[in-house]
Amino acid sequence: MKKNILLGLIGSVLIPLTVYAAPKDCVYHPLQDIIRSARSEKDIEPWIKDQINFNIDFRCGGSILQLAVMRGNPHILKILLEQGGVDPNETVENSAFPIKGAPKIIPISFFAAFYAPRSDILNLFMEYAEESIYQTDMNGQNILWYLEQNPVLRNTDLSDLIVKNLLITDTKAQNAKEQAAKEKQEAEKKEARSKASPGDVAKRERNDSSSRDKKESRVKTGGMVEEEPDNAFKPQKENTDNVDLQSSDF
Repeated sequence: MKKNILLGLIGSVLIPLTVYAAPKDCVYHPLQDIIRSARSEKDIEPWIKDQINFNIDFRCGGSILQLAVMRGNPHILKILLEQGGVDPNETVENSAFPIKGAPKIIPISFFAAFYAPRSDILNLFMEYAEESIYQTDMNGQNILWYLEQNPVLRNTDLSDLIVKNLLITDTKAQNAKEQAAKEKQEAEKKEARSKASPGDVAKRERNDSSSRDKKESRVKTGGMVEEEPDNAFKPQKENTDNVDLQSSDF
């Protein structure tokens, strides 16, 4: 019994190591090793002062931000985002640390949603990567698809906040789309009026004015036209004088 428990504990320890294991047959660049081994932001500061470029295109092993996420220290990630010149909206390859079912290229914030071992790592991307964090990947999945597979961050206050922000973002996008369609329609009408001849414009304006006048008249009279129509029928007045004269003869 004790042996089975011990094997279970060993297995639970080895599972994360399998997920975070280094890519096979990959020789890390010295800069990658600096990030992988950093204990605090103080290990990064000297390289920033020396103006080292952290945006090197490494042959393998992941980008600087991927390695910072995997390291799991928010202070290291923060100094890279604030002073290291790295792009928080960058896209990364889904190869060094594969995510099953994800496309070949994904935003680094999606990578963080899947791999971040603590919430403040993803919080930094929410702060610095607003351009990409609420977009969708090439499969049409948003960040929640990645977050749901993170056993540490799923179903937390952070995930609730992301859901709320996604709803707000989608609403703003829909409102902007409707406004753009309205402006396009108005622009098309204006262009059509500018292309029409002056006579057509004047005629259309007279017709519009006449239609408005008739509508207003119907509204005021409850559907009855107040004005007397042209050539209205007027009964002739009888000649009462002749009738009186004739009647007096009798």
